[in-house]
Amino acid sequence: MTTTRVQLPVALRLGTPDAADAFRRVKEAGSTLHNEEPISIGGGSPMFFFDDPFGNGLVYIQED
Repeated sequence: MTTTRVQLPVALRLGTPDAADAFRRVKEAGSTLHNEEPISIGGGSPMFFFDDPFGNGLVYIQED
């Protein structure tokens, strides 16, 4: 049996009421994005991964 491992980025998670709007703002600011759009894993909250200007990993996750 083969096990597939998914590597999750080590990153600071930030909450936002609207992941799509946060994605747009981060993209407009010129940050390095690691997703084409906000994603949901297993039906979870929309989120996306990006780097700040210093190369630190950050994740915005939508909080209801």
